[in-house]
Amino acid sequence: MANALQQLADDLAARLARSVTVVTPEIEIICASAHFGDEDPARTAAVLRRVALPEVYRHIHGHDILRWQGPDHLRAAPDLGFKRRYAVPLRERGTVLGILMVIDDPSDPLDAAQRAQIAQASTTATELLALEADAEQPRHDARARLLSDLLGTDPQRYARALRQVRSELINDQETVLVLAFRLLGAPSTRAGAALRAGFKDLGHREPTRLLPLVSGEHATLLAVFAEPPDQAAVRGLADRAARAVSDRLDGGECVVGMPQGGVPLDAVRDARRQALSAADAAALLPTLPRVSSFGELGSYPLLLAWPRDQLDDFIPPPLRTLLAADGPLAETLRTYLDTAGSIPETTRRLALHRTSLYYRLSRLREALGCDPADPGVREGLQLGVRADEIQRATGHSDKP
Repeated sequence: MANALQQLADDLAARLARSVTVVTPEIEIICASAHFGDEDPARTAAVLRRVALPEVYRHIHGHDILRWQGPDHLRAAPDLGFKRRYAVPLRERGTVLGILMVIDDPSDPLDAAQRAQIAQASTTATELLALEADAEQPRHDARARLLSDLLGTDPQRYARALRQVRSELINDQETVLVLAFRLLGAPSTRAGAALRAGFKDLGHREPTRLLPLVSGEHATLLAVFAEPPDQAAVRGLADRAARAVSDRLDGGECVVGMPQGGVPLDAVRDARRQALSAADAAALLPTLPRVSSFGELGSYPLLLAWPRDQLDDFIPPPLRTLLAADGPLAETLRTYLDTAGSIPETTRRLALHRTSLYYRLSRLREALGCDPADPGVREGLQLGVRADEIQRATGHSDKP
């Protein structure tokens, strides 16, 4: 199939005397003709990398090309080294299987006869891609069901999936890092493509095996390591994965949750729960890092699992009044709690003199009726502050 598509692209390029490329919806190269002197830096980079640069991906999808019902032009973007292209979505049964692109500089535009040749070649390319999709789709669907069952809650399906994954994909000597992804504010029509494109690009550059499971604006990524990774390797991969997806978003952002580290195969469900909890926390609370680790969330998972209308139990009335005022004392309390009661670090973050901080702490003792310097009191206040933060983020903070 690949040879037939390559031959088609080469034949069309020779007839047109122009560079021709066929790519996936994720702008990954399926086949590319030889250059015909019209190539631009964007094409050269994509051929070398096998996938378009993130900024080129955003430019192409910024045209909403997956919704096109026929051929049209992709505008030139000189700052990206991207010449104008004549592009044809290769659509079968409502699904875009690929995109055929021909460089079409306005100084030497395609004529009607050349466009007719492109239309004929596009029909053949669509037929070839449809045959390949029909052959690959059952395998793709089976893999998705297998991973879904492995990560799901049904005990019988999990047991079957665990046996199959152990025999086919991941052995007991390997370590799995589970990452959970959430796309916030991204157009729903482009979310899945951005996730898949980011994962494919990452897969070309990472030595670890990547097993993605994409569902709309959410995704889970299993990264399989031959040896247990240290925390630096875990954090590094999570950061690179977040960047690979974020770089393909034209609007919106990507948050990633990760567990406390890599785990053996039979612990991936627990690791995924941790990753989902961290991703949900980061999605809800903008104060958290966009890549959040479950092990660094402290009391957030407990509070996020608590019924929203019962979070008041953690917020004494004096604390609620203080936080509602949202003045210097509230800022001081939050910072003091975040630094675990460190006077030097609190003064540094607030740019306060030590004497001024001690004065504010004395006022906090009066306002709250307790001493934030006491470790037990501080723990309770931290729960209250975070419960209030969650209520505000979810619109449940309705008491003065």
